[in-house]
Amino acid sequence: MCIRDRYQRRVHGEYCELIFSCLNNEMYSDEITGVVFDIGSSTCRAGYSGEDTPKQVIPSAVGCINRQKPQNKKNDANIDRQAKNEYFAGDNGVTTRRDFMDVVHTFYKGRYTDFDSTLALFKHTFDNGLRVTSNQYPLLVSEPSVHIKEQRQKLCEMSFESLAVPAYFTCKAGVLACFASGRSTSLILECGAHSTYSVPVHDLSLIHI
Repeated sequence: MCIRDRYQRRVHGEYCELIFSCLNNEMYSDEITGVVFDIGSSTCRAGYSGEDTPKQVIPSAVGCINRQKPQNKKNDANIDRQAKNEYFAGDNGVTTRRDFMDVVHTFYKGRYTDFDSTLALFKHTFDNGLRVTSNQYPLLVSEPSVHIKEQRQKLCEMSFESLAVPAYFTCKAGVLACFASGRSTSLILECGAHSTYSVPVHDLSLIHI
């Protein structure tokens, strides 16, 4: 199945049924049924579905060393144009000083700013935070109430192509908060590091005003 078909199926809601069908497969344990990511402008929360609190809370910013940028103007002709950027995620990824390192914000005001750094953040969380392989469990990613369709599609492609997740689903953060509180209809107030949203939810669906 190509990525476009997978994305179209997810848009039409069939991925919800696909995730639950995957949970009954023998490859998933009874303790862990899925991995949940909740990314904000300040922190990235990740954990397992069915648990009350996330397993890991780390900064969403990532340190990046651009290997294609000349570190010395005199050596501009000796740059390796094929070199890949080096990313440092986690608690010490940004706070530790490294020569020629820039701080990249993967997520800012409800939008992904750089998907290469987002991929590095996801891989670090899977490998070092949760200590599971990304192709073992379905992935659920929350998204803000105001989101762009193109970014949702890009994140879906990254999850399948680079992380090789068996199933993927995205859901509005307001709907997840409503579901977590045991309600189907409520008014959710999302307060983040750089933005605040008031989200009306009815029957676990956003009301667009």
